[in-house]
Amino acid sequence: MKVNSSLVIELAVCFIVFILMFVVLGAITNVNDNMGTSSTSYSLIDTFEDDTVATDPNGNDSNGIPYTVFYEYTENNWNVTDDVTNATDMQFDGTRGMRYAGNNIGPDGTYHFLGEDGNEFCGRTDISEITWALNFEMNDTTHEGADYTLYDCDDGIIVWLTVTDEYATLYTTGPTELMNISISNMTWYRVVVTIDYSGGMPMVQCNFYTLDLAGFFTVEADDNYTAVECSKLSYMVVDPARAGFVVDTAFDDLEIDFTVDTSTTTNLGGLSDAWILVIGFIILAIIVGVLFMTITEMKKKK
Repeated sequence: MKVNSSLVIELAVCFIVFILMFVVLGAITNVNDNMGTSSTSYSLIDTFEDDTVATDPNGNDSNGIPYTVFYEYTENNWNVTDDVTNATDMQFDGTRGMRYAGNNIGPDGTYHFLGEDGNEFCGRTDISEITWALNFEMNDTTHEGADYTLYDCDDGIIVWLTVTDEYATLYTTGPTELMNISISNMTWYRVVVTIDYSGGMPMVQCNFYTLDLAGFFTVEADDNYTAVECSKLSYMVVDPARAGFVVDTAFDDLEIDFTVDTSTTTNLGGLSDAWILVIGFIILAIIVGVLFMTITEMKKKK
């Protein structure tokens, strides 16, 4: 029997196309595994240089995206000084800092942190890491101490920094001491707290820094890494370390950094394997049919 060589070639071409389509379809349906996620980091720092002296801070960002409000500020019951100041001993650099002074039993300044969209972090599941940092000092030996406390979205304490004229200590609930350093009066120090939400229970990385000879916070004075049960960081409260304490403290360069994870997957990966096969066979059948028709028409024209 004579074999039609042209028919064999046509069938071979269709078979090759059939295989290639399966390869392409398999690559498309596996895009979920291949793409993963991408991350975007934001750095918001309020140096208070853009704020008005003798008024509440406005949260303007002086690093990153200019004039992005990244916290909402409220205060309660302070009666001496609790605003932006130009005093030289109340600023780390530039011309302005944030000062708290007084003797009160109630909370003072509350800073509700906001994300890049102007909303609080609470309820968000796309944030994998948040860092809080600031430069701090106490101003004379007649004042007992102040607390800088971080609260989560359930109004639970994550950590709090106690600053006196002799030491700075960072605690978490328990209370459990995380870090402690001796400090000098009217000398600036830096605290950095990074909360990693990417795993199960959040992990908290803490660091104290002092100044080097060039005036940068590069000398690590203490560090700690521990798990802390908490939800997303929500706000900071500055208040006396204990009721009745006389407080005269200042801080500068309030900083919030956070990382947002964005999914880059496609909905094709959510289809069942059966439907993927059905759709694939339909597509392949159409292509094979079109190829046969095209080849047949080309042969007729010859």
